[in-house]
Amino acid sequence: MNLIPCDKRLRTARRSSPWAWLTILTLAFRLASAATVTATLDRAEISLGESAHLGIAVQGAAMVRAPQIPAVEGLTFRYAGQQMSFQMINGAMSGSATHSYEVVPQRAGEFQIPAIAVPVGNETYRTSPLQLRVGAAASAPPPPPHASGTAPAPTAVDAAPSAAASLQVVLPRREAYVGEALPAKVRLLLHPNLKVREVSVPALGGDAFTVAPVPRQPTQTTENVNGIPYNVLTWSTTISAVKSGEHPLDSRIQLAVLQPTRHRLRDVFGGDFFDNFFGNDFFGGFEAKTVSVASSPTSLKTLPLPEEGRPDTFSGAVGHFELRAEADPRQVAAGDPITLRFTLRGNGNLERLQAPRLADSAKWKTYPSNARPSPDGSEKDAAQRAFEQAVIPLDAAVQTVPPVSWSYFDPEARRYVTLTTPALPLKVLPPAHAATSSPAASHEAPPPPPTEEERALAEARSWARRAAGRLLLLGQKPAFWLALLVPLVSFSAGRRAWESIRRRRQDPLHLRRLAASRAVRRALAELDAAQQRGDSSLFFAAAGRALREQLAARFHLNSASLVLRDVEPHLNGRPELLGEIRRLFEAADAAAFAGVGTDAAALAEWKARLASCLQQISAH
Repeated sequence: MNLIPCDKRLRTARRSSPWAWLTILTLAFRLASAATVTATLDRAEISLGESAHLGIAVQGAAMVRAPQIPAVEGLTFRYAGQQMSFQMINGAMSGSATHSYEVVPQRAGEFQIPAIAVPVGNETYRTSPLQLRVGAAASAPPPPPHASGTAPAPTAVDAAPSAAASLQVVLPRREAYVGEALPAKVRLLLHPNLKVREVSVPALGGDAFTVAPVPRQPTQTTENVNGIPYNVLTWSTTISAVKSGEHPLDSRIQLAVLQPTRHRLRDVFGGDFFDNFFGNDFFGGFEAKTVSVASSPTSLKTLPLPEEGRPDTFSGAVGHFELRAEADPRQVAAGDPITLRFTLRGNGNLERLQAPRLADSAKWKTYPSNARPSPDGSEKDAAQRAFEQAVIPLDAAVQTVPPVSWSYFDPEARRYVTLTTPALPLKVLPPAHAATSSPAASHEAPPPPPTEEERALAEARSWARRAAGRLLLLGQKPAFWLALLVPLVSFSAGRRAWESIRRRRQDPLHLRRLAASRAVRRALAELDAAQQRGDSSLFFAAAGRALREQLAARFHLNSASLVLRDVEPHLNGRPELLGEIRRLFEAADAAAFAGVGTDAAALAEWKARLASCLQQISAH
């Protein structure tokens, strides 16, 4: 008996012709007459927090679908991939496949993994039950401090994503005042071998802090940790404490990590012909798994603002600031408005500052201050805020705008600082109506009689005033405005309805749902016909197709390649529905591969259960 290595034969076929690869692939599907199926656990006893490896080996067949593991209360099964191998012995090819699962316990106790049904060709094999004992969680050593700003390296190259990613919150100091704007950085360290497709914006904070918006795009750098070049993503933001005391500050982020679904055929054959011919993901690839990474809580001590020395002009500003004031115009008549512009520049809690303002007095009427763009018309500056206040001088004797005081707390000097603007010179003239009431006006000659043109203009103005008066009276009637609004509202509503219909007709998701609904109806029609004929094989084939189309339309999946593990994340909160879907798929597989027949009464019961599943999926 001569045993020829598979890779040597494949290299010879690859040099000969690409069609030789297709011949070998065809031979790979010619399975042995009998298969052997076994299930093993790498460990029969583990501690809570650890995981065991479950392997299901199939000898005599290589192209075997991943079997569905029965649900076990207290255990979670995660598919970890597939390994395939082929052997050519005296011209006969045989293959084997091993499906791997990670077994994660949710509690301590004794567990039994029941027999697992493995469909191989037209036969269904069952494994022996397995026992797993889960002890109490072992005490873990305390994590190393991260004050130095470095992240722990993963324990292995193929470590779990949570061990290959580290999240840190970096603060310039561990003590701040209430209301002080403190810069903060969130750093995510990723192992170079970790494949990450998507990273969410980190959530930062605690119940004692307010956080400025975190930018969506981080800065990217590389940092060497224990000889490993980690990829580092850094988000910069600002936090501010709202109450005093010792408070924890932490962060959390979501990662979409790519994990191998099963080994590719190029790994088995040692070549890349199948990648080029069928595409990279035809025989396997990667699936995205959402992983949550959290930082260790960082303690921040926040101090209350001192009561001693607090000025009356203090309104809560904490930081370092400069104050500038301007007035426009500088020459007005008494009773005319002036605009005061205040500009605060510095670093601190700028977004919550209360504006400086001139107070009411006997010589001034003032209005509230409002935030405005920068006086020079430039774009919004993160280190500057501008305010405007309208004021009116009431006395012609006013010669200046009085100084305005504004206070803030300096956290570095630990004291209050009061800023005062200089007095701004003004020229205030007497009111305009004062000149018309002078004594000399009473001795002026009477005006000359109006000319024909002046009388015509007066009549025209009189007609215009009367027309304006009628229009004003008409505008006071609600029916007039209602008559104007009805056609506008009707036109706007009709336009919105038409745009909604047009968008709905062009919406790919809507079109996909319509196609799925038609496919479900066709499958149910075939199911009814198969039930009348008593053909259980066609009945369950149509039932499985209707179920896949409904699930694909509801959860935006591909119905052609949909399997049960694709919908499990969407139905975590519906274990009854998930179990019913699993039983329907198992019944369909049993009818398709094992040829199991079902009587008319059982078909009617399965039809009712399918209808209930379809209705629950649609309403989910």
